[in-house]
Amino acid sequence: MKHQRFQDYLTELTKGEQKHDLEYIKDILKALEIDPGGFNVIHIAGTNGKGSVSCFLDSIFRKEGKKTGLFISPHILRITERISVSGEEIEEEKLFSLSKRLLQVMGEGRPLPTYFEFLFILALMYFREMETDICIIEAGMGGLKDATNVLTGKKACIITSVGMDHMEYLGDTEGKIAFQKAGIAENGTPLFYRAPKDAAKVIEECILKVGASGHRLNDNMMEDIPGEGGQVDFLLSYGYHKIRLSLMGKPLYQKENASLAAMCALYLGASEEGVSEGIGEASVRGRMEEIYPDFFADGAHNPQAVKKLAETLNGPYKDKKKIIVFGASRDKDIKGMLKILKGIENTEGFIFTKGENPRMEDPDNLLRIAQELSIPACREQLKDIPLKVIPRLKDDADLMAAALGSFYILGELSEIMEEYDDQF
Repeated sequence: MKHQRFQDYLTELTKGEQKHDLEYIKDILKALEIDPGGFNVIHIAGTNGKGSVSCFLDSIFRKEGKKTGLFISPHILRITERISVSGEEIEEEKLFSLSKRLLQVMGEGRPLPTYFEFLFILALMYFREMETDICIIEAGMGGLKDATNVLTGKKACIITSVGMDHMEYLGDTEGKIAFQKAGIAENGTPLFYRAPKDAAKVIEECILKVGASGHRLNDNMMEDIPGEGGQVDFLLSYGYHKIRLSLMGKPLYQKENASLAAMCALYLGASEEGVSEGIGEASVRGRMEEIYPDFFADGAHNPQAVKKLAETLNGPYKDKKKIIVFGASRDKDIKGMLKILKGIENTEGFIFTKGENPRMEDPDNLLRIAQELSIPACREQLKDIPLKVIPRLKDDADLMAAALGSFYILGELSEIMEEYDDQF
C-alpha cells in the first residue's frame, strides 16, 4: 500500500494506548498553550453522515471567502486527508514536525494519546499555526466523552443521525446513543439535528438541560423537484429561506446531510448563493463515488447507512442490474447489512472480499452468512475485483457495480483502481 509512512509511524507509536478522559486532552492543550475555545468551531457528531456534512460545510465557507480548517476521519487513501486548510491537505512532513513538537511538550512519563487523539491534537496545532477563520471538527465516536469535546465556545453543533453502531461503547438503544452524541451541545449554541422520534426526544432534553437552541431537520422541509440527469434536486425550507440544492451522482441520502449543512451555514450568516454553490461543488469521498464508469464505492458500514444506500440503488438506479462487492469488519452487524442488501432489486450476485486490515471478516464467514440468507455469492481477492467486474461493465450498458461495507475496502480498492488505469 502507498501513503503509509506517517501512518505506520503513528500506528506503531500509539500501539496499545487506551482512550483518555477529556482532562488528559485539556492538560496537553494547556502545555501547548492552545486555547480550546479559540477556533470558531462547528462540531459534528452522528452515526452516519459526519464526513459528508463536514465536507459540505467546508466547501460552503470556502465559497464565502473563509479560511477553513477541516478535521475528519477515517481517511480513505492518505492519512493527510484527515487534516486540511481551505481544501489543501496537510503535508506529511508537517505531520512529522508537529508530532516532534507535541512529544517534546509532553515530556517523559506521560502516557501517549491514542491514534485518534494524537491526530486531533495535531489538527489543532496546525489550525492555530495557519490562523484559520472557522474550523469544522468531526467527532470520532459518540460525542460526550470524545476527545473533540474539549472544544468550547462553539459556533454551532450538528448531530447528523442516530443509529445502532459502536454499541459496546455508546449503549444498546437509540436513546443511549443519542445521549452520548448530544453531549456535544453547549450553552447558547445552536444544535442542528436529524434523528428518529425516540432519539430526538433525548436530544431535545439535552438541549434544554445545557441551554442550547435546537433546530431539527424534518422531512417536510425537503421538497423534491425535477432536475437534470445525473443529479438530485430539491428545495430546502428553513426559516425565511427557500433554497434550491443540487447533488451530483443521485445519492438520495445526501439530501439530509446537505440540508443540515445548509441550515447551519445559513444560521451562521452564509449567503444563499454560497450555500447553493458550495454544496453543488463539494467533493465528498466515499459516498456513491464513481471510481470507474458505472462502478461505485460507498463507505456504508452499518445497517442504517446500508439502508440509505439501498434506497438510492432501488430509486434512481432501480432499472440497472447490479453486482454488489462487499467486505466488512468483524465487529459490524454483518448479517443486518446483508439482510438489507438482499432487498436490492435486480441484483445479479454478491462478491465477498477483504482488505489488508486485520479487523476485516474472512470472506468464507461472509459466504456462510449469505448461505443462511439464500444470497447468491462468491469470493474474490480484492486485487482481482477490477479484473472480474470491469469487463462485465464494459460489455453490458445495463449493468452497474457497488462496493461497500467498509472504508478500508473503499480505500484499498481506490488504490488498486489507480494501478489498473492504463489497462482499462
